[in-house]
Amino acid sequence: MHLYLLEDSRTDGDLVTRFIQRARPHWQVHVANSLKQARQDPACQKADLLLLDIHLPDGSGLDLLLELRAQHFTQAIVMLTGHGDEESAVRALKAGANDYISKRGDYLERLPQLLEQALLRQQGHASFSDKQLRVLYVEHDAHDIDLTYRHLSRHAPHLQLEVCRSGLECEQRLAEGEQPDVLLIDYRLPGENALELVQRLFSNGSLNLPVVLITGQGNEDVAAQALRLGISDYLVKHPAYLFELPALLERARRDHQLQQEQRAHRHSLQNLRLQAAAFQSSHNGILITDLRQRICSVNPALCQLTGYCEDELIDQRPSLLNSGLHDGDFYQELWQTLMDQGHWEGQLWNRSKDGQVRLLRVSISRILGDHGLPKHYVAVYTDLSQLQQAQSQLQHLSHYDALTDLPNRLLLTTHLEHWLELAHQSPDDNHAVAVLHLDLDNFSRINDSLGQRNGNQLLKTFARRLQRSLNAQETLGRLGSDEFVLLISHCQAEHAALRAQELLACCEEPFRLDTQEQYVHACIGISLSSPNISAELLLEHADTALHKAKQRGRQQVTFYREDDGHAARQHLALENRLRQALNRNEFQLYYQPLARLDNGKVVGAEALLRWLPKDGQSVGPAEFIPLLEDSGLIVPIGQWVLEQACEQAQRWLQAGFKLQTMAVNISPAQLKLAPVLRQVQHTLANSGLPADILELEVTESGLLENSRKTLAVLNNLRGLGVRIAVDDFGTGYSSLAYLSQLPLDKLKIDRSFVMRLHESPRDASIVRAIIAMANELGLHILAEGVESAEQAQHLSGLGAQLFQGFWLSPAIPAECFAEQFLSRQPG
Repeated sequence: MHLYLLEDSRTDGDLVTRFIQRARPHWQVHVANSLKQARQDPACQKADLLLLDIHLPDGSGLDLLLELRAQHFTQAIVMLTGHGDEESAVRALKAGANDYISKRGDYLERLPQLLEQALLRQQGHASFSDKQLRVLYVEHDAHDIDLTYRHLSRHAPHLQLEVCRSGLECEQRLAEGEQPDVLLIDYRLPGENALELVQRLFSNGSLNLPVVLITGQGNEDVAAQALRLGISDYLVKHPAYLFELPALLERARRDHQLQQEQRAHRHSLQNLRLQAAAFQSSHNGILITDLRQRICSVNPALCQLTGYCEDELIDQRPSLLNSGLHDGDFYQELWQTLMDQGHWEGQLWNRSKDGQVRLLRVSISRILGDHGLPKHYVAVYTDLSQLQQAQSQLQHLSHYDALTDLPNRLLLTTHLEHWLELAHQSPDDNHAVAVLHLDLDNFSRINDSLGQRNGNQLLKTFARRLQRSLNAQETLGRLGSDEFVLLISHCQAEHAALRAQELLACCEEPFRLDTQEQYVHACIGISLSSPNISAELLLEHADTALHKAKQRGRQQVTFYREDDGHAARQHLALENRLRQALNRNEFQLYYQPLARLDNGKVVGAEALLRWLPKDGQSVGPAEFIPLLEDSGLIVPIGQWVLEQACEQAQRWLQAGFKLQTMAVNISPAQLKLAPVLRQVQHTLANSGLPADILELEVTESGLLENSRKTLAVLNNLRGLGVRIAVDDFGTGYSSLAYLSQLPLDKLKIDRSFVMRLHESPRDASIVRAIIAMANELGLHILAEGVESAEQAQHLSGLGAQLFQGFWLSPAIPAECFAEQFLSRQPG
């Protein structure tokens, strides 16, 4: 190691030499006392390291530094400065010095280590000066351009200089051509300064290279602004500034490349950390082996998947996990594909540590090294057992009812199609298939009053009761809500009827719900297969028979007959006509008078719906009203009836007619499906009818359905001022206690009791009891269906106040009603 010391003070030179030789005995120190001596001494150019004093009797150490750097000598150079001479030190560093040290304090003790560090830095950076350095020089002064060209071509020929004479030309060059290594800009440019140009380049993102600023003397403030802006370095023009320029440009490029490398290194570290985090946190098991198929890395998910800890897997072969379910040909094909294509993906059965066999989706890939040669294999394992379980559950849910776990319609239809196919292949009548369609009559009342939880419990209990009686030739399923279907193969009519009775017997025992005992009833429709009948049609026949059974009452069983199908088609045709009737204005309201029994005075009217089809004969209410309720059409048509009746009553009042009551029927379906309270509020507001004129009639059976909700609706209606009447009273099962909770104004005795009033003492007693109960509750009584003076007289004697019926008048159009029964208010 050769150190060359240039020191004008022989005392300081001797002191440095002796200290260095003691601290680094293997170093050889050469000493010169003047700039001239150093220039003439060959050892100066051959030395590994130069320590140059800045202040010399015949010049400056800076001059030698500039000369050596201009001649491309790559020694490490450290400058010796006096105390407080930091400005010279900065100039030296810009000219290419590796470091400097001031002659003060313990500088001799720090000097050996500082010299070694400078030498290491220079050795690391020496390769930069051997490369060509492309410089884009932005300068408009022709003299400075020529001077810089000539100096660099002589002293730094590895610098390739390209000139732009304005900021605009510089921007165009950077946008179009190959990027230079360094951008050198003179502060003064045509129409702007260098800081404005650099700020513009940085802002539009087109600048990713080091920038060196050349500025005039005394512009240190400009230099400071430049550094804050992000410029790499600056050079102040002085007589020897061009000697400093090559080293400054080299350092700018070197620092920029180091920054880029550091940034890339940080990005690489971030990617490695991210990849490691993904490896560790992945829910998929990951296994990496070397080329000898020895496991070298596993992630936690693989340990959890296999039951082995990491130490148990490292250095083992993946064959440790083989299940034994795949033969040698399978693995040979796997490895052949991996060798040919570099990737294999498929399903594997692997065995975990506890012996459990799992189905896995495995993806194996070959990892290539730096020279494109295989280095490792990586396998990614996805557990398919949960997916298999989910698919099984989905398959089950698609074929079985979620509540009762009975076959649903889809699976029932599949079974029925299979049994029908077997029956069609056999000429024997004993191969006939029976479909028993069962429906619970009063389930909706229990579900509405006791809540869905109790309703579900009832259905599950009922399903278990039905299942207990099944045999191998039967399949029980649930269609939904309270409907069940029993399929029976090899069945004849007598056996089907017997099984239907056995199913109905399941309703005889009460159901215990929330410490209460509840009873349900059922009806069953039965259809028997015939040659070439489809499963869907056989189910439709059973449904038609069920509908007919429900019309007959509770606990009824009905077989399908061919004429039932004709009736069902007529029923469907009638429903389709009903759906068009409202739009065609085929509905009309007729009004039947409500009168006092004591003097026959008419006090109000009941609005009754009539259907007058334009394409056929009229259809009676007894035929189309139940159809409206079954189809849900009662909701929009009921709203229309309410609006028309209220508007008609208001027109009569505005015309001066006396009217105390306008009665409108509200069906149970409306109470259940429609927002009755909002409809009534809206109708009263739009029509202007006083609320106490409107009387809403609800059937006794309707009050019992969804009793809690019904009670709330009736209380809210009563709060509006609307009166509430119970229609067809006596046909239901109302108790005095229940009636006392309802906000009622009137009871209407059903016409069936009035018709038999003279013939049946029992009916007369019932009427008398109803009237007594009404009086006890403070309710008015109206008798329906009065057809004779004898009936009216008898009812009056029993204490009834009001009546309606054919004895006074049937329902008639509004014009006729006003003409016959309404009188104008006096005045």
